[in-house]
This record gives sequence, structure tokens and C-alpha cells, in this order.
Amino acid sequence: MMPSGGPGPGKGPNWGPGGGGVDRKLASLAAYTGLVGSLAIAIAGLEGIDLWSQFRWGELDHLRMAVVASVPLQLLNAALLLPTFSTNELPAGLKALAGHYVSNNPTADLSPAAEAAFAVVDVAAGELLYRGVALTFLGHWLEDRVYEGGLDELLTEQLPAAAAALGAVGGGVGPVASTLGVYGLCECAVAAAVTSYVVCNVLWKSERAVQRLELVMGAVSSAAEKASRTAAARRGASGDAAASSGEGSASKQADAAAAAAGPKPGKLQMAFGPGTPAVDVQSAGRVMRSSAAIQATRDGAQSLLLNAVFIATGGNLAASFAVSLANQLIISALQRRAMQRMRKRNAAFAKELLALTKAQRKTSKGAVQASQLVPEPPKPERPGKASQAPRQP
Repeated sequence: MMPSGGPGPGKGPNWGPGGGGVDRKLASLAAYTGLVGSLAIAIAGLEGIDLWSQFRWGELDHLRMAVVASVPLQLLNAALLLPTFSTNELPAGLKALAGHYVSNNPTADLSPAAEAAFAVVDVAAGELLYRGVALTFLGHWLEDRVYEGGLDELLTEQLPAAAAALGAVGGGVGPVASTLGVYGLCECAVAAAVTSYVVCNVLWKSERAVQRLELVMGAVSSAAEKASRTAAARRGASGDAAASSGEGSASKQADAAAAAAGPKPGKLQMAFGPGTPAVDVQSAGRVMRSSAAIQATRDGAQSLLLNAVFIATGGNLAASFAVSLANQLIISALQRRAMQRMRKRNAAFAKELLALTKAQRKTSKGAVQASQLVPEPPKPERPGKASQAPRQP
């Protein structure tokens, strides 16, 4: 499941696999889902919204339309989670985002059946709050403001007429506006605002992460450069002392001169996953921003699609619930497949690393034994001392 990309923006805490145990995760997930559902029922009671009448399962044409409309989103999910992380042609931004989606699965430790059962309850609670209550209430509130301001004719007559004057480009605005009416157009405005918030929130969080990375890596780079300069100054001072006393070879003097000239600037590098080359801090920022742009596109498309299905079906929660549940189940299956692939690759890499370590130890042990078998060279005789003739038997 997506930790924050279900029926609405910011859906739940950002848990990852491991840490705390399955029981603690289940308690946290159940508490959050229960809170969302309870809020939906409580607010609906206060505002006089009949949530259960919005589930119109008998309108099969709405369900078929919702399934067809969700195909592009599922293709986008597959494009993010199906490719292997070891594919060198896959851009680093896509790799980083795919790793984020795979690792941030709050129900990864559950069995597939338990995860599917929880998804049904979780999606239902989200649909009740985000679309059954929030979108419905905000749509009616904005509709009242439109009528109070006398803008109903502007929305339903003047703007469609102006769009029709553009020809084929805006010719379809009039029929859509007349079909939706003032309330439907207000719902569209709310949905557009929510989608904009989802996109901006992803980009803003990414920009903050990039700024923190640049700050930390800049501090580490400055500390490393300072330490390198201090060590170079010490080597230069010792080299100057050796040169002034006439001791030290020419190579040592050359090393001292190179050290005194100062260290060569180095670049801190980082990688975003297996098969991804290491990049410097500036390139890492570009990778993070491109990853955030892809995530914002995907999450914005999901929010826009689910709200559009609800609005186009006249507020049918059954249609948006079916699309949202199918979306979560498909994502969960893709996440589990990608996680299994990662574990197999990590296990194979661990075996290769162990074999390489054993080979290095064997080579090192053989080199030590060989060095012990080499006889010591004869000691040179002192100058001015005659060598003794070998004794005759």
C-alpha cells in the first residue's frame, strides 16, 4: 500500500517496513483508520450528509467508466515499480522514486490476505472522509458563495459561450458545464485545489530535503578540506625541515613541495541505488528534484483521477471506492514483487561478497607463507675487511 497516496493527500503516517513489530504497526494503522472513519461519520452527522446513500452499486455504467478511467494511472504505477533497479538505462530519479515507494509500505509485514482486508477498511474510511464528506461539504459551501455573489450565470452561461467562441478548442466546455451545473463546477474547483496542494506539497518537501542535503554535505566537505589542509601544512613543514638539514632524498623533497602547494579539491559523492553511478552534491540535488517531479505527477494524477470519477458519476462513492481499492491492491502486489526481487538480489550480492572476502583472505595467507620461505640475502661485508678463504676439507 501507499503510505500517503490513497484516496486523498497526506493519508496517514509514513511508516516503513521493520521497526516496532507487526503488532505495533497493526495498532497504529488501525487507530489511524478508525480515527478517519469516525471523523467522517461524525462530521456527516453534524452536516446532515447521508454517506451510505452515496454508495450506488447498482449503477454499473459508473463502475465500468471508473475502471476504464483508472487504466492510465495503473500504467504509470507499473512503469515505476515493474522495472528492475539494476537496469543501468533507468534514470536515477526513477530509481530513487521506485525505491521510495517500495520501502515505504506500512503493511509490508502482513500476509497478502491481511493486507487486502486492511486495504478494504482503510480505503473505505478514506473515501468516506475525503470525498463523501470533505469534497461534498466544500462543494456545497462554494456553491452557496457563488449564488451569493451572483456568479452562477457567469459559470453556466457566459464562460461556456466564451469557450464556444474559440471553436474546437473550447467547444466541449458548454455541454460539460451544463451537465455539471454550478455544484459540479464548484466540486471541480475544489478538486483542482486539492490536486495543486498535493503537487506543491511533494515539491516543497523535496526542496527542503535538497537544502538539508546541501547543508550537511557542505559542512562535511568544509571539515574534510580543513583537515586536509592541516595535514598538508604539517607534511610541508616536516619536508622543509628535512630539506634544510640536507637529509632526505629528492623524492621526499618533491613530495613536501607538493604538500605545501595545498590539497587538490575533492568532491563528495553519493549513489541512489544499485546500478546507479555515484554523483556529486549538485547532481544529487538534480536527481532528487527530478524524482520529486515524477512523484508529484503521479500523486497529482491519482488525486485528480479519484476526484474526477466521484464528480463525473454524480457523487457515487461506489465508483471512487472501487477505483481506489483496485489502485491500492495493484500497488501492493507491485511493491511485494519488487521487494522480493530486491531481497534475492541482496542475497546474491552477499554471497558474492563472502566469496570475494574468502578469496582475498586465501591470497593474503598464501603471500605471507611465501614470504616466510624466501631466504634472507647475504649481509654485505664491511669495507676494508678481507674475506676469509673457505676451509679445505
